[in-house]
Amino acid sequence: MNNKIEAWIDRLDKYNICPYAAKSRRCIVEGSYNNLVEHIQNWDDSFEVIIFVFKDDISVKLAEEYEVVTNKIDKNVLVLLDHYKVRGFIENNSTCNDSELIVFLLQNKKKLMAARKYLHTTNYYNNWSAEYYKEVVTHSNDI
Repeated sequence: MNNKIEAWIDRLDKYNICPYAAKSRRCIVEGSYNNLVEHIQNWDDSFEVIIFVFKDDISVKLAEEYEVVTNKIDKNVLVLLDHYKVRGFIENNSTCNDSELIVFLLQNKKKLMAARKYLHTTNYYNNWSAEYYKEVVTHSNDI
C-alpha cells in the first residue's frame, strides 16, 4: 500500500499537480472509519498531511458522506477525499491515485489555505478546468 501511495505522490510532483506533495512531512496509515475519526481528533501538526487509506472498499456516496461528517469534527483539520472511482485531471494528467484505494487526506486547514493563497499569485491554477477547480478548491473552501 505504501508503495502505491508514494508512486501517486511522485506522479503528483512530476506533473506539478501538487507542488507541495513530495516535500511534505507525511504519514500513511490504514484503518476504519473509527480510526479516521481518531486521527482527526488527535491532530497535532506533527505531519503536514496524514494520508489515511480506508481499509474497506466503500461506495463513492458513503465516502463522500464520511468526508462531510469528518470535516465537522475539528475546524482546524481539512479532510479531502480521493476515491479511485472518481477521476480528476489537470492537462490530461490524472490527479487521482491509480490504485483501487479510497484515501482521505487530512491537513491543517489554515496552512492549506495559505498555500492556496500563494498559488493564486502564480499561474498554477491556469491549467485547471473550471469544473475541477470548483470540485477541489471551492468545495474545500466551503467546508
